[in-house]
Amino acid sequence: MVKKGFILVIVFVVLIVISFLALAAINLMRQQTHLTEHSIKRSKGLLAAQAGLAHAMEELKKGNDPSGNNVLNINGLSVDINYANDNSGPGGTDPVIITVNN
Repeated sequence: MVKKGFILVIVFVVLIVISFLALAAINLMRQQTHLTEHSIKRSKGLLAAQAGLAHAMEELKKGNDPSGNNVLNINGLSVDINYANDNSGPGGTDPVIITVNN
């Protein structure tokens, strides 16, 4: 009888350890999912900003003010282009400011 009771206690301890390991694995997966989502948002934002800058450069080559199309929609992100034609950038250049909003 003592062996059966001892085995039952061991089984309960093993089940508790497995439960804690499962909870730790679930928590780790949740954290990794959050980090992955953040990384994807950052990548999309960077690509949208690069596309906005390419658009601004193309408009400047045509002699147009890229701020005329104030907000672009690129892959669901709003990209705001501001062009200051005032030589206020480094070395007296004209700055192009790209802002991406999620």
